[in-house]
Amino acid sequence: MHTTEAIAYLLSESSLIDKAIAHFGLTDDPKGAGYILPDGRMLDFSGKNDGGTPGVRALDHRDIGILYVGDMSISGTEAMVEFMQQIGAVRYSNMTGDIVASAAVKMSASQIDILTRTSKVGSYLVFDLDLQIGNKSEFDLVIDPIENHAQVRTALVDINKRFGGR
Repeated sequence: MHTTEAIAYLLSESSLIDKAIAHFGLTDDPKGAGYILPDGRMLDFSGKNDGGTPGVRALDHRDIGILYVGDMSISGTEAMVEFMQQIGAVRYSNMTGDIVASAAVKMSASQIDILTRTSKVGSYLVFDLDLQIGNKSEFDLVIDPIENHAQVRTALVDINKRFGGR
């Protein structure tokens, strides 16, 4: 089986998380991550599987649409929202030390841990429960500057309560 055929098979036969990992890979480097999975692993959006530079995010969150190969009716934005809702992924960007993130469902403790651990004192965190970050003038959570990790964890736990039982 050729590589292209193997990828096509994986994308059609695996769970959505498995498909995402098979296509994008995982990273421990926050600067190359695009999503945080519910178990705390980060999807690698550096594009290193296609020749990109590890640790430098090159892909857009909407590139997750590749996982919806058979559904031509879904746009990149719709795929992004669907992915976040279906598996509980947190959209994540930390390319400069400042964090911009959003969630569609309640975050797991592992996701909160990663967001807390990757936050940097003196930088900022903006977090949104509304998935249209670029179209808003306000975020649900802004910490600028981050004073310590406890501040970040407390704020994320508090904002997570807004999801209630979802």
